[in-house]
Amino acid sequence: MFGALFGKKGLKNPNELSKFIDEAYQGLDNRIHNQQQFYTFIMEDADGASQGNEIAKHHVESLGLFNVEYDGALHNDSIMDNDDSALEYLNNVISPSLIKDLGLETAIIIRCDIVKKYIKDNQKTLDEARLRHARYMLNTAEDRHIRLRKTDEWIEVINYLLSYGGKKPVARDLSNVIPRNNWTEHGGYYDLYQDISEYMADNEEIPHDIMTPLNYALRFSYAGLYAQGLCTKEVFDSFKNPFDTRIIMVGNMLSREEQIKFQEDSLTQAVKWINALYDNKVERHTTSLIVQAAQNDLCLKLAVIDAAKTSFVPGFFDSLNLEIMALLQIEI
Repeated sequence: MFGALFGKKGLKNPNELSKFIDEAYQGLDNRIHNQQQFYTFIMEDADGASQGNEIAKHHVESLGLFNVEYDGALHNDSIMDNDDSALEYLNNVISPSLIKDLGLETAIIIRCDIVKKYIKDNQKTLDEARLRHARYMLNTAEDRHIRLRKTDEWIEVINYLLSYGGKKPVARDLSNVIPRNNWTEHGGYYDLYQDISEYMADNEEIPHDIMTPLNYALRFSYAGLYAQGLCTKEVFDSFKNPFDTRIIMVGNMLSREEQIKFQEDSLTQAVKWINALYDNKVERHTTSLIVQAAQNDLCLKLAVIDAAKTSFVPGFFDSLNLEIMALLQIEI
């Protein structure tokens, strides 16, 4: 199969092994003709390795892939099922030769090294294919059974590839990302909410380094709207799940210390943006206090109404025209 005629020691001879690995790499490259074949080969190979011994499993973990990308890939019909495909080549030509001369454990290590080198040499191509496939899976999610959609997991893949390409996320300055477009009579909290909502409507794929600071700003706007009586407690509470989901998604990519720093930096960027475009008097502890007040069901407008109702001054409650304020308690 290979041009080299191995000596008595076969692949135990370092020179022969080196030539064998070079030819194996070239043989692999000759069988991968386009980006889609490359993607399919890597995902099916990773799926198989994830079910192997500890060496193989560690190899998969080191590739930086998400489980949703490769899990079950071997069950799909693909070009890798064809004779002499890249996967068949590794399984039926390379691995048996390595196992015969070097034993199973060493064979697995060398096979994994060949695949890892091929990925490293073609990382950009693979990441482009991963992003294209993740977008396809997200855009066609409604066509699959709800159990198979895994929307959050595919969004995580997209965010990872769009933002970092393997690097750790760094909270972005929002000042040059989202301008202030709303100047309504309802004030800064409402304008902030509207600007964020419009940006999110226009941008389906928002990376973590933008979305996390944005979420802190959005949570602050919800809390402010609740304090003003412009949204209900139910509306404020409804934001908790998407906020927590995003934090968890980012947390899966970082150590605990890195996650804490990223969250702190995200809040800093949110406050910086709010001060630049909406109110230059907002401080970090202010945002925390307003959010905590909303979480504890403390609404300024309702407090004023309750206080006015208990006033001993004759006609005081009616003089405040609080029925007009009550009309302002609308859902966003």
